[in-house]
Amino acid sequence: ASVSGSALTATAGASLSGSSITLLATTGVEIDSKLATKINIGTDTNTGAINIGTGASARTITVGSSSSTATNVRGSKIDLLSQTGLDINTAGGYLNIATDTDSSTLNLGLNGNRLVAIGDSTGGTIKLNAPVTALVTLTSGITVTAGTSTFQNGITVTSAAITATAGLSVTSGSVTLASGASVSGSALTATAGASLSGSSITLL
Repeated sequence: ASVSGSALTATAGASLSGSSITLLATTGVEIDSKLATKINIGTDTNTGAINIGTGASARTITVGSSSSTATNVRGSKIDLLSQTGLDINTAGGYLNIATDTDSSTLNLGLNGNRLVAIGDSTGGTIKLNAPVTALVTLTSGITVTAGTSTFQNGITVTSAAITATAGLSVTSGSVTLASGASVSGSALTATAGASLSGSSITLL
């Protein structure tokens, strides 16, 4: 069945049924509730796909409002794919990623030859937290170009060098450098029993 052209008004619990139903309007289609009641789409137990805005056209698809209490997206797997860029921001307040108690792995920038940037050079604080018995492990070196980077539970560098142009501080634990690694630039400060180990260590 199909409905097109002028407006279709259905009141008092009216329903549309058929093997295929098409609503086509020349100026717009609006599905709303006049009262404070819910609007359900695809809430039965059928397994058919639900497609919204899947046509190959340049359009804006908006979900939610700045006045909405919450916008929930749930699924066994959620994929976000953008052709030109993806922004996740908050107009105010916090932005949390993986803050629950689940122990699954959190991956960031694992594939591709890309720059992974965290933080802003104009200010702010970046914290790498680990349990008291754990170390921060870097597999391709670390470069500190401004300010001072502080590791409270030790640091392990398995390849490349530690390059510090503005100070590197380890307040507890140990600094472990792999064979042939080097530390250059400004001072390396290690306190509270910290140690350096490796078959070849260069301090410049």
